[in-house]
Amino acid sequence: MATQFGYMVAPVHNPAGWWYYDQTAEQVGQLLIQNNAMLTNISTYLDVDNTLRFAVIMEPADGRGWWYIDQWTNQVAVLLAQNNATLMDLSAYPGPLDSVRFAVILEPSSPPHPSEWWAEGLDADGIGQMLQAHPDVQLTLLSPYIVPSYTP
Repeated sequence: MATQFGYMVAPVHNPAGWWYYDQTAEQVGQLLIQNNAMLTNISTYLDVDNTLRFAVIMEPADGRGWWYIDQWTNQVAVLLAQNNATLMDLSAYPGPLDSVRFAVILEPSSPPHPSEWWAEGLDADGIGQMLQAHPDVQLTLLSPYIVPSYTP
């Protein structure tokens, strides 16, 4: 049996919202339309039958934001640049042949922040080294994952 943890606080800007678990990508899309909503949090997991499922939090839409699934590292970087966006949330999950895929939520960057960047495939030491090398950046999101073929 898996244990799940959640952290809850009273909403600061918008008291309305919804959360769902055990949803397919198609169901998440339908719920976004049905609720006229946008995603604010996304978590991915593989079900017992190896089907990709989502746990999501959404709130009423305000016309901003996009979400994408099945993205490779370089695709996320392209989406950030094409949409002049900020990465709001991400969740890593196993892809084919030991690859890693991402589900991401993007929002327009206002104003554009060209110094924002993201990295994939770093261990704790790598993250620490990147933060030391770039003291002007702040770590805002993490999504740990396991690569079956990785050997330290």
